[in-house]
Amino acid sequence: MSIARPHARVIIAGMKPKQGAKGLDPRDWLLVESVRRFDEAAGDFRLDDAATRQAALEPVSPARRIVERARRLQTGPRLLGDIAHLISAGRWLVVFLMALGVLVGAAAASSLQSANATIALSHAVLVLLGVPFLLLLAWALVSLFGPSGGAAGLPGRMLWWLMLLFTRRFGLAAHRRHLVASVSELGRLRGRTLMALATHAFWAMFFVGCIVWMWLRFLGLRFDFTWETTLLSGRWLEDLVIAIGWLPSWLFGLGLPSPEQVQSVLSDQSPATDRGLWAGYLIGALVVYGLIPRALLAAWFLLRWRRTRLSLDLSRPGYLRLLPLLSRPSQPTGPHGEPPAGPGPAVAPKPVIGGRGGAVLIGVELDHDDTHWPPAAPDCQVLGRADNRRQRREIMQALELLDPRPEKIVALCSLARSPDRGTMAFLGELAQFAPLEIRLDDAHRLADLNIDAKSRLEDWRESASRFGLPKPDLQATSSTSGITPPP
Repeated sequence: MSIARPHARVIIAGMKPKQGAKGLDPRDWLLVESVRRFDEAAGDFRLDDAATRQAALEPVSPARRIVERARRLQTGPRLLGDIAHLISAGRWLVVFLMALGVLVGAAAASSLQSANATIALSHAVLVLLGVPFLLLLAWALVSLFGPSGGAAGLPGRMLWWLMLLFTRRFGLAAHRRHLVASVSELGRLRGRTLMALATHAFWAMFFVGCIVWMWLRFLGLRFDFTWETTLLSGRWLEDLVIAIGWLPSWLFGLGLPSPEQVQSVLSDQSPATDRGLWAGYLIGALVVYGLIPRALLAAWFLLRWRRTRLSLDLSRPGYLRLLPLLSRPSQPTGPHGEPPAGPGPAVAPKPVIGGRGGAVLIGVELDHDDTHWPPAAPDCQVLGRADNRRQRREIMQALELLDPRPEKIVALCSLARSPDRGTMAFLGELAQFAPLEIRLDDAHRLADLNIDAKSRLEDWRESASRFGLPKPDLQATSSTSGITPPP
């Protein structure tokens, strides 16, 4: 669409190594992505502001210059404040899930005691270790064989839903709405890391609640232990009970039950002399098989989240508009980053064969309202106006649907406007579709606007020559106000 796009692609190709493997941290990434979405939605990329000029002078990579520009914009401090609130809310939500895990663990442990102060070891192992172990196994399988990024887990998904709900409370301001969209994209890219962190932190605190509750109960009360099961029996069950206690015994020096002690607890409740043995057995199993794996996974994902770096997709339109300017800060430009007016190398127009249909007329960034539209053009079919990005897109779609293809396209432009890069690029698109004729209107208004008519017409013709477009002519129905067209 733009003549500068090949140059921009060269810049991107040379820039990716400079962006590096480190990329941007989530705070800066959310800032620049929100600013990009805001700029693209507004459709007005003004590049002559102080923020852009100052960022272009920074001795850093172009990606970091984009961050510096976003920080220096007027909306930058407000967005940074919103992002800081969001990150703080995420931390508090993780703390809330951890506190919830402690309460759920304590509640699960308190449900094990029977009315006669007896604890069924089979029920304790099944409820406190079996269910969490199966959930951990399912998480591991999904992480290994499921989508990239690993599994999230239900507590992690609860965290992300709450974060999105918290972010959407900022939905009144335009830049905050774009922050919501950026947060959603962050969730697709790196959200599983944070969700996995919340999930494992929840389960680690679940086991902390279980262990602390049971330790306090064992400290102040006397319990007997039994292995109450109806369906399971046999020598393998004895071996399983001993195997479960082997690793905690080896790590912490706890007593390992003997086959006779296991048989006594399997057949009936344990004798009074074995109460301390089985209490240590149960707490040790919870620590080794429950708390330690979840705590290690939570620490691993916390480290991964702290080291999270995201790369910018520099092929997006918002960044493509910025890259040429931020890559050559010493070159003067116009308000939208266009090169300065002046003579440049002329590009020969490329011949395009027209279709069998009649000529069509398109108004391109006209300087008057709809009361003067459509103009009198008996030799053309009026197709519409292209004053903004949406209208330009609709015009190109309409041209694609014309059957037969027009023999030529007449672009009606306003002489009251100076030829900028965006307008000439769009005219170049039209010229690739069918032979192009550029007509300049509003010549009679130049005197009231204190515009030198001859100089303005010369600007249009020089710009058309640089972009390889046909030489513009004055609209026949307009008053020329004494303009003598240059040869």
